[in-house]
Amino acid sequence: MMITRGEAARLLRLPGSADAFGLGARLVARYLADRTRFDRGTRLVLGNALAARLFKCLLDRDVAIWYEAMTTRLIVEHGQVIGLVARRDGRPITVRARRGIVLAGGGFPANATWRERYLPHPVPRHTPAYEGCTGSTLELALEIGASLGPNGTDNALWFPSSIATRKDGTTIVYPHIVLGPRQTGARRREQRRTPLCR
Repeated sequence: MMITRGEAARLLRLPGSADAFGLGARLVARYLADRTRFDRGTRLVLGNALAARLFKCLLDRDVAIWYEAMTTRLIVEHGQVIGLVARRDGRPITVRARRGIVLAGGGFPANATWRERYLPHPVPRHTPAYEGCTGSTLELALEIGASLGPNGTDNALWFPSSIATRKDGTTIVYPHIVLGPRQTGARRREQRRTPLCR
């Protein structure tokens, strides 16, 4: 079940807040209703909502989506990135871009070598981030002349976390997220009105 930062701040007022109780009841009811029809809740917020909206925009425009492709190189001409080379089905494919390329690889939290290089010591051994967040898109950018900022604690989003082992022997990292003050109602309304797909 997903909640926004603002909702989390309201829920933290339980058990003494009628507003928090009402919000919690609505969120749980929505989630339970989803689970009667689907394998998971369908309400998406924050980064998941952004990714879902972008994905829907691609589907609406019949854009080809390659699940098994890996970008191997950016193509630069006259100082501008004009395309990329990807490996798909075992062979290289060149893709030209008219308006630009978005590198959205999730940073490098799943790469122990990069954590050692760019995070303060002692370096964390575990991360709750997706295992594919290895810094590969950062490497693509660095190869064409991009640069990274200075090392420091702001190179990560820090949470106390619990570490456990699943039955299959893999490690699970559960972050105990500490949230800041909630957004104002005006800010939330503004965000809801912002179109993500044109």
